[in-house]
This record gives sequence, structure tokens and C-alpha cells, in this order.
Amino acid sequence: MNLKFINSLLYIGLYSFSLYVFTNFICPVYSYEGYNLYMNYGKMLTSIFVIIFISLILPSKIKKVSDFLLHIHFIFPILFMLVLYSAENLSSYYMFMTIFCFLIIYALVSIRLPFRDIRIIRIIKINMKWLIRIIFLLSFAFLIILIVTHKQYFNLDITKVYMYRFLLIEMEEGWMAYLIHSIFPILLSFLYTYSLVYKKIFLLIIALVFFVLNFAFTSHKQYLFLPFFILGVFLILKSRFPIQRIITGLILLIAFAVFIDYLWLEVWAKALIINRFLFVPAQLNFFYYDFFSQNPKTFWTDSKWLLIGKIIDYPYSLPLPMVIGNAYFNDPKIIANTGWIGSGYAHAGFFGMMIYAIVIGFIFKFLDYKAKILNKNFIIISFSPFIISLLLSIDLKTVFLSNGLFVYMIMLTMLKPDKGAMENENN
Repeated sequence: MNLKFINSLLYIGLYSFSLYVFTNFICPVYSYEGYNLYMNYGKMLTSIFVIIFISLILPSKIKKVSDFLLHIHFIFPILFMLVLYSAENLSSYYMFMTIFCFLIIYALVSIRLPFRDIRIIRIIKINMKWLIRIIFLLSFAFLIILIVTHKQYFNLDITKVYMYRFLLIEMEEGWMAYLIHSIFPILLSFLYTYSLVYKKIFLLIIALVFFVLNFAFTSHKQYLFLPFFILGVFLILKSRFPIQRIITGLILLIAFAVFIDYLWLEVWAKALIINRFLFVPAQLNFFYYDFFSQNPKTFWTDSKWLLIGKIIDYPYSLPLPMVIGNAYFNDPKIIANTGWIGSGYAHAGFFGMMIYAIVIGFIFKFLDYKAKILNKNFIIISFSPFIISLLLSIDLKTVFLSNGLFVYMIMLTMLKPDKGAMENENN
């Protein structure tokens, strides 16, 4: 049977089941979070048409890095935005702006572009093994610094992380905060991904130990969750039909959460798996549109890196996520982060979304270019923490400048072609 046809059926199945779960289990319980049920059957049919169209134009197999990333992007958060668009009778204008921007990304990765590495970086070339050695030494040195400066905050109890993080606030400022939150999670992820893809068991164990110890001394949960997330992406890519497995897995995960809560008469599984992970990011995009379609855009004046705030005044007294938290949850302490879709609109409306779509399209294209000389699966897996942040929870400029994406792309640019990697990929 044709894979594109199977993908269409699976996507429609995921949409339909998610719509059923939202109307019967999520909206009635979590209406206090801003959900409203105003089912529009015309928008439901429109959503199904959009799903069929997108699933037919997207690649059925993973031949390039962007093939995988486009499918992930369509699921998170666009498909779940379509669920809310139908069930809550939300803005067609914003929904189709989102689809249009997604098609911009698709078009950019589909056309041929003459990519070249930055000239100054082409002078500094390093092979993968030497880069991994450097990352290992940097990670070890950073761990020693943490042991010396954070030894009194050693903690392996995940239930106490917020208590310890409160105590660590004053210590984690400036460059220390940047290293803990941004650079070293990326370096450790790079190290861990390399050990998985190239089957370096001893290095894999060391990377896991580094993750656990970094969690113990900083109480940041990302150090515990990243290894499981990366391992999950690795196992999916090792399967014969990764896209079909992701869609089917999501359907089963949603069903599992509903069943578990029904069995124990609880709501924690639906709250964590279905609501928080799938619907909240989609809903926040619509909140950002609703607010900034009626209030001043920010035009990137909230960034200390871009310096636009020196020319134009930032129009709010709170950071963007807290502005939305205050407007829709009546609590500025609720930090309502969103990905590039909502934040792009907050900065410059439809124009801001298109700019972000073009930047993401070029990033995907760059990864495709690097996959010609490096292992494709290695690039997908090592980039996966960034794509989830971009789509669901962090502004593009923040991911690029503050969360290590720029450093990651420089590392990829510096890498020499790896013949061993290409052979490994073909096995």
C-alpha cells in the first residue's frame, strides 16, 4: 500500500481521536485554562482537507534531515492547532497564516540552494573524533567546577528540584547560567548522541554519568530528561517506518493516558501527557494571536542581544510569556512560553511569522547540506532538542542566541567530512 496514503489515514486518525479526546476529556476538565467548546463542522472538514493535502506533499520516507523535521513540525503543534481550530471555532486567518508559513519552510527545503560553509570557519576544520574529545574534556572540566562551587547543593531527589533551584538563583547568573542552561546540555547531548549512533558503549556510560551528576549539582531536570528523549528519537529512527511509528505511538499514548486515568479515577496522565504536552502549546499560539492582534507588537525589542530595544521602546512592563500569563490566567507568575509561531506573531504579526519561517527553512536546508558529509541520523538526533523547543516552548531568537543553536551550527560547520559516518549510516 502507498506510504503517502497510509500517512494520510494515520494523520486523520490522530486528528479525529485527538478531537474526540479534547471534546470529551480535556475541555470539560480544563475549561479554567481557557478552553471553550464551540464545535464548527465546517472547520472540521477544512482541517481534514488540510491534513490530507499536507500529508500527500510531505515525503513518505526519511531520505533527508528535513524530511523528518517537517513531519515533526506538522504534528507539533500544527495538527493539534487544527484540533482546537475545529473544536473551539478559532481564527481561520491565523490558522491559514500558520499553514502558509509551514509551506514556506517546505518550499525552502525543497528547492536547491548553493550552501557553503562560512569562509572563516572553513579554515578551522576538525574531524568528529577530535571534536568529541574536546567536548569530553570541556564537560569534565565543567563538572569539576560544579563540584567545587555547588557541592553543598548536591541533590538526586527530583521532588526537591525547585527548592534547590531557589537556593541556587544567586549563584547561577551571567556566564554560569548561560553555561548551565544552554551550552553544556548541548555539549552533553552531542556526546551522548555520538555514543549512541556510533555504538561507543563506554562513552555512552560516561555521558550518562555526566548527565546525572550535572542534574545532581544543578537540580535542572533537563539533564535527566534529555538522555531519555534522545534515546527515544534514536530508537524511532532505527525503525523501518519512523513517521508511521511516531503517529501511531501518539495515538496509543493518548489512549493510554485516558485509560490510566479511567482505571485509577485520576487526571494526572491526561494533565501531563495530553493537555500539557499536546494541547497547551497549541492553545498558547492562539492566545498570542488573540492578544497581539489587539495590542502593540514588540518588534524584537525584548532581546538584549539584538539591541533593537535601544531604538524602539519595549511596550510592556513584563516579559512576553508573563504578559500572556497575566492576560489569560490572571497571574503574571505563569510563564506562558510558546514556540516560533506565536512568538513570531507577537513580534511583527504575519510578517514576523514569515521571517521566522524563512529562517527555519534555511536552518533545515543547512542541516540537509551537512548530512551529505555527516551521518544523517546523527544530525537529526543531535538537533532534536532544538526542534522541540522551537516548535513548542521557546522563541526562535532565544533558541538561536541563548539556548545554544548558534554554537551547535558552528560545531557542525567546523566538522570535516566523515567517511566512517557515511558507511555507518548505510548499514
